[in-house]
Amino acid sequence: MSRNRLFPKKSIAITAGLALLFAAFAYPSCAQTPKEELLFKLSIEHKDGESVKISLPFSIFYTSIDIFAKDTLDAVKKEIGIDFTTFLDELSKMEGEDIVKIEGEDNVSLRIEKVTEETRKDLEFLRIQVDEGENHGNKIRICLPIGIVKAASQIAATVIKQAELDKQIQAQLPKIIEEIKKNIEIK
Repeated sequence: MSRNRLFPKKSIAITAGLALLFAAFAYPSCAQTPKEELLFKLSIEHKDGESVKISLPFSIFYTSIDIFAKDTLDAVKKEIGIDFTTFLDELSKMEGEDIVKIEGEDNVSLRIEKVTEETRKDLEFLRIQVDEGENHGNKIRICLPIGIVKAASQIAATVIKQAELDKQIQAQLPKIIEEIKKNIEIK
């Protein structure tokens, strides 16, 4: 009788052990979607038909980090205790969830969605769609290749960094002029 009782307990233990082992190996394949396969979507719709929709690859936010000066990024990290990359990594876990959802006269939805076969093409573009609704009927569509957006981001980063460098040079300019005067007077 004791032998029959042990067999079910061993069976449960073995089954549980195998389930844990399977879960450990299966977890990486169930992990979150890579950032390259996510879309950031913002939708604002008003009851009279006016709407704004924006769709862009989530990975563009990682590229945009380069716009900020390193000291700015360090200051933000010090202030809130998290860097932008970690913040974006955490935000990417919101895949399929509403980050913001407001329902009423204006409906607002901000979410991160996994790319599907139908939306795969959207990874290549920044899309902005504006419909002015019943009163005006104007429809505005903007579609920019993501490469142009990244290039603009890099240009902006370069301009901002140059402006920071110019400020540093301007701050040092009186000292530089004084040094030049000293060298001229010595000769």
